[in-house]
Amino acid sequence: MPFTTEKDGKEITAYTQAEMDDEVAALKVTLGQLKDEKTKLKTKLGESETAKLAAEEATATATGDKDALQRISEDRDNKTRVEFDALKASVRSEKTGNVINDFVTKHGAGGVHNEDLRDLLKSRFKFDYDMETQEHKVAGENVANMSDLEKVVKESGRYNAYLAGSGSNGGGSQGSHSAGDANKKFSDYNSSELMAIKANDPNQYERLRASR
Repeated sequence: MPFTTEKDGKEITAYTQAEMDDEVAALKVTLGQLKDEKTKLKTKLGESETAKLAAEEATATATGDKDALQRISEDRDNKTRVEFDALKASVRSEKTGNVINDFVTKHGAGGVHNEDLRDLLKSRFKFDYDMETQEHKVAGENVANMSDLEKVVKESGRYNAYLAGSGSNGGGSQGSHSAGDANKKFSDYNSSELMAIKANDPNQYERLRASR
């Protein structure tokens, strides 16, 4: 259940990580349903266009209309090329998304840290997938592939706050317990910070909650 707390004199509603995960899962189901409907609609439209070309071709063949047959052949070739290009773009997008997610899952500290790491990588690097060589490509910061990216992320120090086992909790102060946070009260944290603390240090979360 969501809980209420105060921030800057205002009452806000905070949610647990489990509740956030459930909300995300529900949204993914809805998105999947919308994608299915879109796919069905595109299929029906494609079938209708194919049937239309077939009917026109039959008429042109029966009447010996060579110009019409040429146009129909070109239209069919164009349609095939567009569909093939769209399929390649879809595969590249899916492959790229999967490799980023796999990388973040493997190296990230979990929870909001994974989300921050994913956003950071996508903003700093350009990811692509070569359909011919079936290799993942990465561009930015002298990186050319996923092995290079792994080395930069693990060794540069720029991403330590988001990595598993780094001792940090991502994005700066969320979930960290430095000396500067020692005097902060439960109401001094925002909902995201409270969720991060609860996920990374449940005991600290309970101590803060009990002392408010």
